[in-house]
Amino acid sequence: MQLIKHSCGIYIVCILVCILVIVTGIVIVCCDRQADSQDRAFCPADSVTSELPDSVLTSVNLPPNACITKIRASVTTSEAAPGFDFVSVTVFSIVEGVGQRIYVTDYPKDPDISVAAFETDFIYPLRIGPEGGFIFLTNKGSFRAYQELTVVYCPDCVE
Repeated sequence: MQLIKHSCGIYIVCILVCILVIVTGIVIVCCDRQADSQDRAFCPADSVTSELPDSVLTSVNLPPNACITKIRASVTTSEAAPGFDFVSVTVFSIVEGVGQRIYVTDYPKDPDISVAAFETDFIYPLRIGPEGGFIFLTNKGSFRAYQELTVVYCPDCVE
């Protein structure tokens, strides 16, 4: 009879230890997620815009240690432009005085109209280095068009 009592006691202790381990694991995961969400918290954002009515290239400069949260770009022509199939957005971070590409995307124009539009929100902001950076919006095919580029960023976004 005593063997049965000791066996039940061991099972109860094992069950309690398992529950304690599970609860501890849940607390650790929740705290880690909370810290992660704090790292991605919203910041007071700034923006910069360039709008050119008849251009092949548009650019904006970004201050040192900025973190890009959103890019919106559009290119519009009044008539069909030869070679107007897609447009490119390229982000550069300046490293030791030289622009290093850190993000590139090409996007197509709408086949029914003469407009190419691109918009993205970065879930994890794209960090520009301590020397600043810049973004180019270029027309592939070197045609002149109305270009608009807007970048939303967090200033002084350091670790």
